[in-house]
Amino acid sequence: MSDELACHLETALQGCKIEEIRYENLLKNHDKNIAGTAAVLVLLDFRDGEWYVLLTVRSKKLRRHPGEVCFPGGMREHEDVTCVATALRESYEEIGLPSTAVRIIASLKPCMSRHLVILYPVVGLLVNNFTPFCSEEVDKVFYSPLKSFLEAKSHTAFYFHETFQIHAFMLEEHVFGLTAFLSIMVAMAVLDRYPEFQMDVIKDKCRPARALVAEIASKASKIATELLPSERESANKL
Repeated sequence: MSDELACHLETALQGCKIEEIRYENLLKNHDKNIAGTAAVLVLLDFRDGEWYVLLTVRSKKLRRHPGEVCFPGGMREHEDVTCVATALRESYEEIGLPSTAVRIIASLKPCMSRHLVILYPVVGLLVNNFTPFCSEEVDKVFYSPLKSFLEAKSHTAFYFHETFQIHAFMLEEHVFGLTAFLSIMVAMAVLDRYPEFQMDVIKDKCRPARALVAEIASKASKIATELLPSERESANKL
């Protein structure tokens, strides 16, 4: 069963994937002291005929994003060779997820956080049961149905600087910002459905939903690769 699920995910996310060697080259060519690269694990679980995604609530004691909902993950450390290594290491440290419980499906094209950090989403399939714990960085671990990120009933949106649309969902916890956006994109790709609500990045619905996700991911990755050196320095000071 896990092989069939993995095959489904690999097909769904094909257009958004990057080759792992690209990240390895990034690490070799950039100063190891620049704290401008991070990775998160978008962990999917299929049970009772439905897809779920694992989310965490960050500790209110943290300096960055206190109390916010996010995927497990964090900043790259010197020993991390790939974004997968970063995502798995951070997931183990934060919630006790062993790498043996995860089947990595794809490293997705990077996007930019509001703190000018290049973020690599890594999608994984939960293949073994595990009991999460909350480290000092995490207050709560929970699962949300993936389809919830396409439903209008829990969705709201607002604009940052009157131009950039921010999405939010009132689920078990309040999910917003980049975490909400990535959840929408993964849901569109995996379920091959459009959201019930309006999104500025969706101009028409003539194509399959997952085909549009690949296009959006490509545009987001161009923003990341064009980050100026001065902005990298600013990100390092945050």
